Amino acid sequence: MKIEDFTNMNIRITWTLILICFNSNRLLRNSEYERAFISSNEVIKYAVGFLECTENDDIVSLAILKSSEQEDIINILKKLSESENEDYNLEFRKFRAMYIYKNLPSTSDDFMHGILKISELWDKFGFPEDSPNIYFEFKNYSQENYNKLLEIHNSWLKSEFEFIRKENQ
Repeated sequence: MKIEDFTNMNIRITWTLILICFNSNRLLRNSEYERAFISSNEVIKYAVGFLECTENDDIVSLAILKSSEQEDIINILKKLSESENEDYNLEFRKFRAMYIYKNLPSTSDDFMHGILKISELWDKFGFPEDSPNIYFEFKNYSQENYNKLLEIHNSWLKSEFEFIRKENQ
């Protein structure tokens, strides 16, 4: 996952979103041993991109950190996030939508493996009420029902991304 994935989907990037993505393995359930959604090198590279047009001490401090200084990166991202006053819930929804989008299995996957993977994805987010996690309603697990489940998820992703883009205007 890269920061540019958000740009490619016309999703506005904020420091709060970057903090969530960088801290994702600490935020999601059963993910503490996974890599963060974006790397420390990518966060630093993003900050470097601002050096020509900013004198913000926090951004400058972030741009000169080493990738191994993860706690310092988190602390600076927290300060930048607090200073921008973005809606954390919306920023988390951006992350969640992109995470699901990037990790959703495909129709070519075995249906049992795919259903299990979808279940694991939503488990990381605690099965939120606004998710399309209806696969427990399926009594008959089959490739056909799995394909329907993917259609439901792709439809949810489309509407979620539309909502996010609308809110960021």
